[in-house]
Amino acid sequence: MPFPCAPDLPADQAAALWAPELAAATVVLDSAPPGYADARHIDLSSLGDIVADQILPDGRHVVLADGEGKHRVWLRETRPGRRLAFVIAADSHFSLRAAVAQRFHRRMRGLAGGSLPAGCRPTPFQRSRLILLLNLLDAEQAKASRREMASVLVYRGMAPLRGAEWKGSNERRRTQRLVEEAIKLRSGGYRALLGGG
Repeated sequence: MPFPCAPDLPADQAAALWAPELAAATVVLDSAPPGYADARHIDLSSLGDIVADQILPDGRHVVLADGEGKHRVWLRETRPGRRLAFVIAADSHFSLRAAVAQRFHRRMRGLAGGSLPAGCRPTPFQRSRLILLLNLLDAEQAKASRREMASVLVYRGMAPLRGAEWKGSNERRRTQRLVEEAIKLRSGGYRALLGGG
């Protein structure tokens, strides 16, 4: 069964390809309209290491390595030598898409692209919360009880609560809310993360 990225790689090393309409961090390039004589052809291999490269019916999808955060590019026009233009959808993620395009444009000009815009990278708090939610999903799959999840993952080192004390506790309610949030993310809610949400 083919995978879009190696399933054995850790998530931070895999160069997954996301649907550009969902992933605001994807730069979209297409043929420049006639009359734009200064529009450039782009040789992606000259911009650095290509860590993922796939040609699909809708064009070429490429991920370029960068110490400040990968560049994800969708070349809708794959014919060599074509002058290209940025396509920025006028949707709710317009500002984020424009910032990503500017970052890639800096890289095209031989400058450092700079760090990913804030909407494309989780804050330390968001990162730790997402790790907790992933751990809760693993515990759910392993058939751990909510009480076990609370004492091992959510409230580390907490003495296990017994009977009625557990049933009426804030710890039980918060653990349940976190598990529900984790399941919602797994069931498609993660797509909001791709748009910077």
